[in-house]
Amino acid sequence: MQGSRNACDFSVPAPPSGRALDLDKVAVSYRPGAGGEPRVLGRVLDATACRAEAFFVDGAGVHLCADACDEVSVDASAGVDVLFTCQSTLLR
Repeated sequence: MQGSRNACDFSVPAPPSGRALDLDKVAVSYRPGAGGEPRVLGRVLDATACRAEAFFVDGAGVHLCADACDEVSVDASAGVDVLFTCQSTLLR
């Protein structure tokens, strides 16, 4: 999945022919550039529910919450993976 210039916003790709993407089952993983274990970010319902280490999904795509975006943006070697999974990562 391709990210924007600041690596905090990601567009949702078109699903394979005959398939549908379940946006409730998106997962985001952050790999620190300095090494260490990847961290799975939790999903919140929308931008108003944002918290540290979280993301939300809307009609425009997948978006890291401000605190997560700040951390990823300053890590030039960071990796962010947006995955379509079988399980929800919704935070309550």
